[in-house]
Amino acid sequence: MEMTEWTEQQLRTRLTLLSESQFVYLYTPWCGTCKMTEKMLQVVLTLMPGLPIVKSNVNFCPQLVQSWKIESVPCIVHLKQHGIADKRYRMQGVDNLLQWFHKALNGNEPSLDSQGLSNTGGSDLTSNPSNAGEISLASQKFKEDNRDE
Repeated sequence: MEMTEWTEQQLRTRLTLLSESQFVYLYTPWCGTCKMTEKMLQVVLTLMPGLPIVKSNVNFCPQLVQSWKIESVPCIVHLKQHGIADKRYRMQGVDNLLQWFHKALNGNEPSLDSQGLSNTGGSDLTSNPSNAGEISLASQKFKEDNRDE
């Protein structure tokens, strides 16, 4: 699943109508860490296909970068009705991103046992035991595929 690219104007317009959480991935095309982050986000989107996230090139949204006080890229901004709820600059891996998104959307982190299986109830992807195993496998495959980069 591909993230939709939004311009600065699209971000400003659509975010004024925001009624639920929205994530914005900010990047530059020449940033190596941004490219790795985007690969991790593709894995996250495979596991959480309904995740409300878009991307935007900071080179084309200077006013937004200034008003949101973006310090560096890559950056994932979590927006709610009242404005910026959180900003994330450090991408520690797929598992960590999944936990962060889950906590941002649901207010708590998924509880995983020693085998990576969820101990909590619920219908979302990260709290489904069969999907938790997929998360671990997808994360491991991502690490193996990107070991030499």
